[in-house]
Amino acid sequence: MDINAHKKKQALAHNTRLQYIRDLTISIVIGIIIAIFFNFHVLDKIEAITVDWRFRLRQNPTLNPNLVIIGITKECIDKIGGYPIPRDLYSKVVDNLTKAGAKSICFDVFFDLPGAQVENDQILAKSFKTASNITLPVFTPQKVNTSSKNKLGNMIVADLIRQNMPLYTRSIEHQGHINAIPDSDGKIRRIPFMLYNNNTIYYPMSFEAFLEYRGIDKTEVHFGKHSVVVRDMVIPLDEDNCLPINYFNPETAIDFMHLDLPDFSVDTIRFYSFSDVVDNKIPAKNFANKIVLIGQTSHGLTNADECVTPFDIIFGLFLQGSLINSYLNNEFIHRWNRLYSTFLIFIFSILIGLGISKLNFFKTTLVSTLIASLYSFLAIYLFIKFNFILEIVPIIFAIFLHFAINLVKKLQDAFSVILKKDEELGIINKVGERILDICEVSDTPSLIIENIFEALPAEAALLYIKQDDDHHSMIRKGEIFKEDCELGLKKELIEVVDHLKCTLVTTQRPIVMNDVGASITAESSLISCTLERIHSLLLVPMVVHQETIGIICLCNKLHPVSGKLVEFTNDDLTLLKSILSQSAVSLENFLLYNNLRDFFLNTIKSLVASIDAKDQYTAGHSERVTAISEMIGAEMRLTPTELENLRISAILHDVGKIGISDSILCSTSRLTDEEFEVIKSHPVKGEDILKHVNEFIGIIPGVKHHHERFDGRGYPDGLKGKDIPLTARIIAIADTFDAMTSNRTYRKRLDVEFALNEIRRCAGTQFDPELVEYFFKCYETYKDVENSPFWHAHNFIKESAVQTDDSVQSVH
Repeated sequence: MDINAHKKKQALAHNTRLQYIRDLTISIVIGIIIAIFFNFHVLDKIEAITVDWRFRLRQNPTLNPNLVIIGITKECIDKIGGYPIPRDLYSKVVDNLTKAGAKSICFDVFFDLPGAQVENDQILAKSFKTASNITLPVFTPQKVNTSSKNKLGNMIVADLIRQNMPLYTRSIEHQGHINAIPDSDGKIRRIPFMLYNNNTIYYPMSFEAFLEYRGIDKTEVHFGKHSVVVRDMVIPLDEDNCLPINYFNPETAIDFMHLDLPDFSVDTIRFYSFSDVVDNKIPAKNFANKIVLIGQTSHGLTNADECVTPFDIIFGLFLQGSLINSYLNNEFIHRWNRLYSTFLIFIFSILIGLGISKLNFFKTTLVSTLIASLYSFLAIYLFIKFNFILEIVPIIFAIFLHFAINLVKKLQDAFSVILKKDEELGIINKVGERILDICEVSDTPSLIIENIFEALPAEAALLYIKQDDDHHSMIRKGEIFKEDCELGLKKELIEVVDHLKCTLVTTQRPIVMNDVGASITAESSLISCTLERIHSLLLVPMVVHQETIGIICLCNKLHPVSGKLVEFTNDDLTLLKSILSQSAVSLENFLLYNNLRDFFLNTIKSLVASIDAKDQYTAGHSERVTAISEMIGAEMRLTPTELENLRISAILHDVGKIGISDSILCSTSRLTDEEFEVIKSHPVKGEDILKHVNEFIGIIPGVKHHHERFDGRGYPDGLKGKDIPLTARIIAIADTFDAMTSNRTYRKRLDVEFALNEIRRCAGTQFDPELVEYFFKCYETYKDVENSPFWHAHNFIKESAVQTDDSVQSVH
C-alpha cells in the first residue's frame, strides 16, 4: 500500500505553492534591493566602465563627411614660429574657409585677451564679421552643479560665464559653452545642454555651430521632458538634462594622412593642419558646404584642452567633433530613464529568480552564466547597432545575487542533508552500540523498540517477532505508547496491524499510510473499530536472508520540536530500514548466540550435576551458589558480561572436585590434615581443567580463588583484599552460606541465623565487608521468595551446631 494518492497530490501542491511564494518573495526582495542601489547611483561607476567597454568595442559611430577638423599641431607651431599664434593667421584661415564655401566655422579657441598686435585683433574681428558663420566658445570656470537647487526649469544656472573679448563677441552670431561634466572617475561622458546666466541661455558650442550649418533659427528649438526637438530631430537628454556624448575614437575615425587623396573617404573624418590651411594648400572643395572645427591638437600648450574619455585622453577638439558628428547624423546615445530601467530590473529579477530557483547547482551555474552572457551580448549589440545603452550592471548584479542565494540554499540543503545523515548515522551507531551490550535475547525486543521510538518520535510503536520456526506467525514482543495515548489507541492499532501483518510478511515490502482511514476504506469490513485515533502508519519488515523475522510498526508520527502530528516521509522509511537492517541481523545473531549459550550452559549444568551426584549431600549446591552470586551481582549493578562470567564461574566453582577421590569427598568423619590438603587442591585442579577451553578463560579467576580470604590467609595463592578477583569474593560468600545451611556427610546443616551471624562476624577477615552488605540486602529481599536459596535455607528442620574455629569451614 502507498500513500493515499489524493492526499499526496494535495501535499505536493501545497508544498509547491509554499516554495513558489518563497521564491517569489526572495525575487521581489532582490529586485527591490537592486532598484534601490540603481536609483541611489550605487552601481553607476561600475556601469560607466561597461559603457566604456562598449565604446571601445564599437570604436566609431557613423562618421559624417561634412565635418572637417583643422588642428593646431606641434608641427604647425614649429612652422609658424611659436605659440600663441598671431591673430592675423586666424584671419587668413577664416578668409580661406569663407572663400572655399564653408557653411559653419567653429573655433575651439578662446580669445579672451588682446593679441600681441592690436591691429591683428581688428583684422580677425573683421574676418569674423565678414564670414558671419563663426561660433566661438564660452565657459563657466565653476563646477557645473546639476542638483535641482541649481536648476531653472530645464536649465542649469551658472553664476559666472567667461566670454571672448567684446570685440570678437560683437563680430559673431553664435557662441556656445564648452563645459563638460566629469563623472566620479574623472571621465567626461556628458555635457550640460543649457547653461543660464544673466537672462541668457547658452547652448553647447557644437550645437550652435550645427544650427548655423543647417540654418536653423533658435526659435525652432523646443524642449520636452528630457529632450530637445529641432525640426524633425529629437535630441535625448538624461535625467539631469545633460547630453551623453556619442564619442568616436580619434585614432580610427580621423584621417590624418589625406593630402594626396583626391576624394573624401566616407568612413573617416578629414583632418588638416592649421598651417596648411593658412598657406591655402588644401583644395577649396574640401571645405565647401562643410562644418569646420578649429582647435588645438598639441600637447603641452598653455591652457591645453585635454579630456579623459572612454578612449583615454583626447583633445577637447575631438570631443566637440564627436558632438557635431552626432548632430549631423542624428545619432545620439539613447538610454531609458530610471523609472523604465527600474521596472525592467525589477521584473527581470523576479523572472530570473523564479527561473533558476528550482535548478540544481550545475544547472544554476550554467543558466546564470548563459543569461548573463546573452544579456551582455544583447547590450553590446544594441549599443553598436542603435547607440542604445542597456543597463548591464544591475541585471548582472541581480543574476549574481540570485545565483548566490540559490547557492546558499543549495549549500544549506546539502548541509542539512549532511547533518541529517550524520544524525541518522549517529542514531544507527548508537543503536549498534546498544545492541552489542545485549546479553539476553529477552532484552533485544525492548531495546530495538526503544531505539526506534527515540529515533522516530511517534505516539506508539509495536514490535512483532516470529514465533519459533513458523515464519508467518508473528507475536507481539514489545510496545511503547506515548503518555496519554495508550487509552483508545492501543485497541485500534493492534487490530489494524493484525490485519496487515500477513500481507507484510508475504510481500516483505514496507507499508506507509498517511491517511489510514482512506487507505483501508475498501477493507473496512474486516476492521471492527472506527479508526478514530490512527492517522498515519509506518510498517517495515525485519528481513534476514529473505526471511521475515520481525515487524516494526510506528503510529502517528510526531514533529520532534512542536510535537504535532505530521506525515511519514521517505527519509523516515530509509532511516527505519537502516535501523532495522542492523537490528534484524543483531537479533538473529543474538538468537543464535543464545541458542549456543543455552546449549553451552546445559552442558555445564550436566557436568556440575555429575559432580554433585558424587555426594548426595552436595546435590543442588552449585545451583544455589550460582543463584546467590547472581543476586549479589545484580544488586551491585554489574554489567551483563560481568554477570554472565559470574554465573558460569559460580556454576563451575567446584569443578576441580572431579579429580578428588570419592572417599574424601563423601567422608562422614572430620577430615585429616592430609585429606584437607587434598580438598584444598580442587581450585587449582579446576583451573587445570578449564584453561584448555578458550571460552572459560574469563571464568577461571572465580573458580581458582573462591577460597581466598580477605585477610590473605586463604588458598591457593594467599591473595588479600581487592587483589582477590571480584567474582571469587562474591562466590566465597555464597559458597560459605550454602555450605553452612546445607547437610554435609560430617554434620547436619546449621541454623540460618547462626550462618548469617558467622558471615557478619567474618566480614573483613574472611569476606569482603562491602560485599557482605550486598549479601544481606539480597537476603532481606529474597528470604521470603519461594524457591529462592534463602527460602530453601529457612524451610529445612533447624538444627544448631557450635563452630569453635574463628572462621567458617566451607571447603566442601
